[in-house]
Amino acid sequence: MEPATVVRMVRDAKAHPESHEANVPAASVAEFEALGWHLADPLDHDGNGKKGGAKKAKAKPSQDEEAGDPPLTRREIEADLTAARADFDPAADVADLRAQRDEVKGL
Repeated sequence: MEPATVVRMVRDAKAHPESHEANVPAASVAEFEALGWHLADPLDHDGNGKKGGAKKAKAKPSQDEEAGDPPLTRREIEADLTAARADFDPAADVADLRAQRDEVKGL
């Protein structure tokens, strides 16, 4: 059996911010086009309809966010986790990092 060919299709990102890119079986392209999708340009990296660009990086969480009692900033929590040589996700919610920090410190 031959593997199905899949193509990348896009639609207006402003109108559909949560769902504007899709990998579509080649046999379904006409159905998607009828719904307002079009074939993506492989050189349009950020989906703005122009060649070039880069996808936006996720915003880095604020280092001044606080969690817990007594409240600690994200910066303080990450410093404690780093000092304890604990693996952590710097993009995680500050409350989750605080819970991990307290667990690592045995609190």
